[in-house]
Amino acid sequence: MQTRTEAEILAAKASAGDRYSQAETNYRQQRHLSDDELRAWMTEQASLEKAEIRQAVDEKRVYVVAGKDAHRVHLYDCSSLREQIDRDHAWSFWQIGSAESFRLQLAHGDGGPRMPELVDRAAIEALRSYVTCQICAPSVSHTSKSRGVRTTKLTSFSARHIGRELSALDGTSLGLLERIITTIDRYSSSVAVQTSTVSFDETEHPAVIVGPAVSGTVSSGSAPSTE
Repeated sequence: MQTRTEAEILAAKASAGDRYSQAETNYRQQRHLSDDELRAWMTEQASLEKAEIRQAVDEKRVYVVAGKDAHRVHLYDCSSLREQIDRDHAWSFWQIGSAESFRLQLAHGDGGPRMPELVDRAAIEALRSYVTCQICAPSVSHTSKSRGVRTTKLTSFSARHIGRELSALDGTSLGLLERIITTIDRYSSSVAVQTSTVSFDETEHPAVIVGPAVSGTVSSGSAPSTE
C-alpha cells in the first residue's frame, strides 16, 4: 500500500473541496473566546455589516433579490426585509442565546444570520424574470418581467430581432431595432445597431434587454447589413 506524506494528504483534502472544512476552521477560531468575548465579537460583526450596507447604498446598490426561482425584487429598506437589513436585530437572537450553540452552528456551516446581497439596477434588469414587491414598489422597468423579455448580446443579434424594443440594462429605453451593422476586417469584427431613436455599438452596450416585437413598426430598410 502506498503511503502518502502529510503534505500530499492536505493537498488531496483541499482538492476534494470539503464543504465543511471552512466551517470547521471558523469553529476552531471561536473556541478560544469566552462567552462574553464571543458576544462582543457578534456586536463587532453587526457593526461591520451595517457599514457594508451603508457603503452599498452610497454606491446605489439599493435592491435585494429574494427567492431562487421566482425572483422578487425589494428595496433595501423594505419593511419585509427588516430582520435581515437591521443587523443589530438580526444578531440579537444569537447574542441572547447560548454561545456554545452558536459555535456548534459554525461547525455545521450555519453561523450567524444571513447577510442580504445588495445589487444595483443593472443587475436587476439583467435578470431574465422577476416580480417587484408590492409593499416597497421599487422603481424598475417592470413590475412583472417574464422570460419573454430577454437580455441579449449585440453580437447575437440577427434578422429575427428587427422590430423588437430594446432597453439598456438600467431600464433606459433604446427604441425599436431597425438595423444591424456588422463590420468585418482581416483581424476582427464588430457590431453596431440603429434603432428608432439612437445608434450605438457593442462598446457602449455589450448587451441589452430585448422586449417583444411591436407590429407595424419595422421599416423597409431594417434588414441586417454587413460593411
